[in-house]
Amino acid sequence: MYLRSKQTVLLSMLLVAVTVTGCAVSLPRIDPQGRSILMPQPNYTRLEIPGGEGLQAASCLPKPAWTQPLDPNPCPEQPAGPPLAAQVGPPCPAPCATLCGPQCGLGCGPKCKILKNGHRLSAGEAGKLQLTPQRLVARVGTEIVLRSGVCGKDGCLVTGQPVEWILTQDSVGHLVGLGGTGRPLASRLFGTQPRKVTDRFAVTHTSTRAHLVTRGTTTPTDDVPIKKGEGWISVTSPREGVSYVTAIAPKAVDWEERRETAIIHWIDAKWELPSPASVRTTQEHEMITRVLTSDGEPQRDWLVRYELETGPQAEFSPGHGNIVEVATDDLGESRVRVRPLTDKAGVSRVKVEIIRPGDRFMKRRVVGRGWTTIRWSAPALHVDVSGPTRVELERPVQYLIRVTNPGDLTAKDVTVSTAGLPNSLEYVNSMPAAQRELTDGQEWRLGDIEPGQVKTIEANYRLSARADSEILYRVRVRDREDTVRAEGERRTSVFIPSIRLDVIGPTEAEVGQEVQYEIKMTNTGRQPLERISIQDSFDAGLRHIDDAASPIVRDLDQPLEVGASTSVGLTFVPRRPGYFCHTVTVLADGGQQASERACLTVRARPVVARPDVQVRLLGPTQGQVDLNDTDQPDGNDVLFRAEVTNNGNVPLTNVIVDVEADANLLSSKEATTDPPFQLAPPNSIRWTVDQIGAGDVKLFEVRYNCQRETRATSVRVLVTADDQVRNSQTKSIEILPPPRQGQPPAGPGQPGPGVAPPIDVAKKDIKITIFDQSDGIRVNETTVITIQIDNDRADWDGDLRLYVTIPPGLELDSVLPGGPANQAKFDGRILEFQPVATVRPGEKLRAFRIRLRGAQAGAKKVAVEVRSNLSPDGVTASESINVTP
Repeated sequence: MYLRSKQTVLLSMLLVAVTVTGCAVSLPRIDPQGRSILMPQPNYTRLEIPGGEGLQAASCLPKPAWTQPLDPNPCPEQPAGPPLAAQVGPPCPAPCATLCGPQCGLGCGPKCKILKNGHRLSAGEAGKLQLTPQRLVARVGTEIVLRSGVCGKDGCLVTGQPVEWILTQDSVGHLVGLGGTGRPLASRLFGTQPRKVTDRFAVTHTSTRAHLVTRGTTTPTDDVPIKKGEGWISVTSPREGVSYVTAIAPKAVDWEERRETAIIHWIDAKWELPSPASVRTTQEHEMITRVLTSDGEPQRDWLVRYELETGPQAEFSPGHGNIVEVATDDLGESRVRVRPLTDKAGVSRVKVEIIRPGDRFMKRRVVGRGWTTIRWSAPALHVDVSGPTRVELERPVQYLIRVTNPGDLTAKDVTVSTAGLPNSLEYVNSMPAAQRELTDGQEWRLGDIEPGQVKTIEANYRLSARADSEILYRVRVRDREDTVRAEGERRTSVFIPSIRLDVIGPTEAEVGQEVQYEIKMTNTGRQPLERISIQDSFDAGLRHIDDAASPIVRDLDQPLEVGASTSVGLTFVPRRPGYFCHTVTVLADGGQQASERACLTVRARPVVARPDVQVRLLGPTQGQVDLNDTDQPDGNDVLFRAEVTNNGNVPLTNVIVDVEADANLLSSKEATTDPPFQLAPPNSIRWTVDQIGAGDVKLFEVRYNCQRETRATSVRVLVTADDQVRNSQTKSIEILPPPRQGQPPAGPGQPGPGVAPPIDVAKKDIKITIFDQSDGIRVNETTVITIQIDNDRADWDGDLRLYVTIPPGLELDSVLPGGPANQAKFDGRILEFQPVATVRPGEKLRAFRIRLRGAQAGAKKVAVEVRSNLSPDGVTASESINVTP
């Protein structure tokens, strides 16, 4: 009746609207079956109103609420088979089929349109009910909490969903507590409060927030956490039986997914498990489990299963192994005895299961489980004996005795004794002192030893000359009652040495000085020494005269007769100052060996100061008068370079460099400013340098303007330093007349007035000059090699590369700064520099300088190779260096 009235009202409103406006409209048909108000398309009713076309075009009425939808994309082809229960109505849209595959329908992932009977399902309608726990055993009188929730299409619990709880008529017990949404005020406003219709039927709604059910107790162990989207009830029963509780999600449309049932078996029993116990390993232990009713009455004929899971070996006596089942008696007690099978301390873990016998309520079932422990306690003793594996005659011998109590009880009045020792092992003393001397040993009283405690005895002996080939050192330990014992032993072989070794040689030397040692061996035994081998291991600061690596091994060809002696020589050369040692070891058949260590204090060799300086003045041999001189450098300028090298082995101090030219012929335009220079008339430039290190090179440059024509003038350089060091050099230059009018100025690719005359390219090449600052070095000393490269051609060159090959016996110490290119790489033998991009015609490059260290005596040759664009096959040169010890 209500449905028909609603339809009538709606139809009347539409007719009135049509009458007033005069429009033509299409209306969905009314469902005659009463399943819904309106039917879906293509079921519709069209009302034609004359003269209403214009009004309809002008949208005089609202658009229809239901329009023809677009056809969905077809699902991928599925294997043949019965249709899925959840897929009812039109095919699923493409997004759902892509995400869910053949499971398109209920449980699909996000963005899926789940349809049923043409209607898109909401999260609650599409969900599956979850219920936990679904089967359990509980004692009568307790209150069991069941939780449920509705899984949405995205796999998450849905909040605010109704859940109906039904306790079947054949079940025992009744419903007690109900869970709300967690928001009481909102539940009252929206009608989602939990309500219990009867004690067997109730309705709850899933929670809208997470909260905790505390049950009203102070202990947190019985609290029940409720997740967001879960609902709950509690069930109890005053008597034994079975409760069947069904939860239903009424909004879920799939009947197979919206209900679940929990089964609760109620038993009238409580039990007391055996308490943990501590028992000595010499005793048996009785375990008692009590099973009672909720009123405290004994439960007879219930079974208790005991199982020894871990721990020391034990069994249920008499002879029941590690698993046994024992029924309760008239007192409700199940008794069993446990017997240890070892005297070792430890903890046995025992599992206890309560088994209810079968009857009309339920089958035989394990209704309770727990664990208890038995700690087996006992004192224990353990002894370790350590000492030498071999010992020489008439040498002291020490044995270390360590007594430990690995048990968990105190070992009382512990006694340690040795017995059966040979008379050749003479007792000297011990710590602590022995309480009693026995005929063939000693005895110590250590008192009580607590669990985990360690007590140590250091016993010192001396081996006499009449000893046998082996000693068995045996130790016995026992407690006061002689019930706990331990033994230990150590075997020591007796060695009779037959080699006396002496290493004779100096204890001090200088670097590079030969040091000779005499290794002298004497056979002090009773038979010849066969297969004698000598080994010498020496520190890195020492070098063997023949460059042999450590250790040096040498075998003697002849045996050494009894009482005979022989000597072997050994020569070292110290590499550097310090304290260095070498160890000589002599081996022979029968395990004979002797070792001796000798050390040497090495001092640095005194350095004799040899101050010296070398000067090279580089510059052109011709110049040209410059009538239009300016301050800026140009092609008519002449450049002179003074190269000052410290050829000595000590630094030069207070170095003064003077470069002087004829004032009326040459006029200085610019000069090197590092260090700063001073002008000294008439035309002299002076630099003052505090210090130039040994092997270092300093460059000083002056650029001149040619003022007057002359056949010969000169530029002079004078270098002085402390310790009366002095050197000079002069360079002559011809100044040509100025160019005639119309003559082109000099430029790149052609010789200018500041460059040497044209050179025959076919005959000229790269020039390499190598010189060593010293006449020779000793091992571990250094020298500086200077490499000067000149381009003797009249053509520009480029991509010039320098390769220096360092022979064995010399080591690269460093690459000195100031050269035209940096070091590129060094592989341990060949040193390569970065390329020089451009080399002018006739240019003399700044010198390459490297410092080398002598590592091995002998004549060494340093090879140099230069390659460039004009010399692709390379130009080579070499320099010999003599290294002395």
